[in-house]
Amino acid sequence: VIYTSGSTGKPKGVMLPHRAVVNHNMAVMRLFGLKPEDRVLQFSSISFDAAVEEIFPSLLCGSRIVLRGEDVPTGEELLALIQAHQLTVLDLPTVYWHDWERYLSESGKDLPPSLRLVVVGGEKASPAYLSTWLRRNNGRIAWLNTYGPTEAAIIATQYKPPADRDWPPEREIPIGRSIANVKAYVLDKHLQPVPIGVPGELCIGGIG
Repeated sequence: VIYTSGSTGKPKGVMLPHRAVVNHNMAVMRLFGLKPEDRVLQFSSISFDAAVEEIFPSLLCGSRIVLRGEDVPTGEELLALIQAHQLTVLDLPTVYWHDWERYLSESGKDLPPSLRLVVVGGEKASPAYLSTWLRRNNGRIAWLNTYGPTEAAIIATQYKPPADRDWPPEREIPIGRSIANVKAYVLDKHLQPVPIGVPGELCIGGIG
C-alpha cells in the first residue's frame, strides 16, 4: 500500500500488486541510468509514492541513498546538500523544482558538477522554467518530466527534452511515452482510440 499526494483531496492508500511496483523499479533503474556509484537524494515523505521511486530502484542497483532530514530544504540548503554528499540524482516535486529554478536564476549560483540528472513529477511543468534551465546547464544535466497516478504504480510515462536545444517558453511540455511494460491510450467516450491530435481520455494499461 502506497499513498497518493493528496493534491485532489485527502491522501488515500492505494493497494498495488508487487509485480507492478517491481516493474516500475526496474524500468526506473534503466530510465535513470542508475549505477552503484550514484548518490540519490531521498526527498519525498516516506509515506508518499515518490519515495518508492527514490528508494527501491537505488537499492536494486546498489546506489547510495541520502536522506534529506525532516525540514524541506531551501534552494541554498539543497545546493549545500548536493555539494556535501556529491549527489548525482534528484527526484523532485515539480512545484519544488519551480521554486528551486527561480532561486537559481535569481542567485546566479552554479550547480555542483556531481549532479547529472533531475527528475520532476506530480504537477504540470513550466515551459518557461525549462527554457531557462536548459540554457543554464547547456546540456550537462539531464532533465526528465514524469507523469502517472499512484494507482498506476507511481509513474506511467516520461519525457526527456533535447538537452542541447532551446525550449520555446510558449511550447507545452509533453508527458512523453509510457515506461516499460506499460501502455498509454487516448480514448473517446466509447473507449475507442482517437486519431492523433484529437482530445480524449488517457487510459493506462499493462503490468503497472
